[in-house]
Amino acid sequence: MIEHAYFRLKKNGVFINFNSALIVTFFFADSFSWVNGLGDVDFRLSYVVLAAGLLFTFRNGKFFVSEKYVLVFSFLFFISLPGMFQNSQIWKGVALQLLGSIPFAYLTFYIVRHEGLERIYDIYLFVAKLVVVSVFLEQALYFIGGIDLVEKLWIFTSTNYDAGLYYRASGILYEPSQVGLILPPAIYLAIRSGNYKLALFILAGVILSFSSLGFIGALVSLVFSEKRLFKAIPVIIVAMALVVSAVFLVPTTKDKLDKGYDLFFASDISDTNSRKELENMGGTVATLVVNGNITYAGLMDAPVFGHGVGSFRILYNDYLFKLYGDAGDLIALKNREGGASLFFRILFEIGLLGGFVVFVIFFKKLVVLKSKMKDYVDGVTRYNLSIAASIFFIECLIRKDMIVSFYFWFFVSIFLVATTNHRYIGRWRQ
Repeated sequence: MIEHAYFRLKKNGVFINFNSALIVTFFFADSFSWVNGLGDVDFRLSYVVLAAGLLFTFRNGKFFVSEKYVLVFSFLFFISLPGMFQNSQIWKGVALQLLGSIPFAYLTFYIVRHEGLERIYDIYLFVAKLVVVSVFLEQALYFIGGIDLVEKLWIFTSTNYDAGLYYRASGILYEPSQVGLILPPAIYLAIRSGNYKLALFILAGVILSFSSLGFIGALVSLVFSEKRLFKAIPVIIVAMALVVSAVFLVPTTKDKLDKGYDLFFASDISDTNSRKELENMGGTVATLVVNGNITYAGLMDAPVFGHGVGSFRILYNDYLFKLYGDAGDLIALKNREGGASLFFRILFEIGLLGGFVVFVIFFKKLVVLKSKMKDYVDGVTRYNLSIAASIFFIECLIRKDMIVSFYFWFFVSIFLVATTNHRYIGRWRQ
């Protein structure tokens, strides 16, 4: 166990040491990036933080190997072999994804394992509060001086999502959807610990990001609150009212849904109106519709093993033009590297067999942990953190596809540590 003596500072219940400082820094590091003139090199501050963290873990010339992650990466490699043998280009995708993920997986597992789940809970909620405060500040700048004042004074990434009626704030994070991804698990933890004021505070941060993913995540967190759900009725009412408002009153949100509906049910993609919809849509709904079709086509070609980890980006254009013909030139979409959805990515890259194995292991771990919760002195903490991580995964299945990222492996590490047999002395905070 690492001694907590690097910085003897305690604030909001969190002792600030090197590990906790790394976690906090990682969450906003993506807001600082440099892109070269050609636009093909995106260097983020998070890479510097990752290097510093790895050097710290190796400071004594020692390192550890987690058997859990050996199994995870071995599984991903071997299930990608059929795709790699079928298409030599897939080797590059597998190498980039797995080799790029290993440092993040190693560092996050090291931190979670050494700090313990109780402190990780404290640090994560501290980060959630920090994100919410930053969202409030960014929104305040917008209401005072509009988008010009935000761009002038806000040192973090400015989303420039000015829709007149509202501003999609991202706070210290890279984009509003990251706010919607990171905060909902904290809403669940706050409700489960009986801190409903904190739950409302974090929910307010989700609302001010105007992230559709955040609204979905918030509702999922409320559903998972189980027996505490009745006491959380005020939170539910506010959440539902704002979701309805976002869909029917915010013009851009309703426009995305309407266009996505029209595109999905377009009878002929070569039709002039359909082509125009494709050309004008680069948002969430269009991305999911088109990438969903690509995933289905790819799954039909390799249903059992998929095409291999990282293959979606490599094969994207092939399937795009196969499905949409010349209209593919008009599609200005984002997130082609991973399908914009972890669910799409799982099906396309590791197939039905890989997806089945992943989901069976995941649910089995949750069921076993809940049945043996009383056997651990920190069983409630373990279970609640594993559910919080599950909420994050559900959001990823819907709209995020990252693998090579701190966020993803941070929650994976929390889930793996919470569902293993290591005992941690601690209690669930009330």
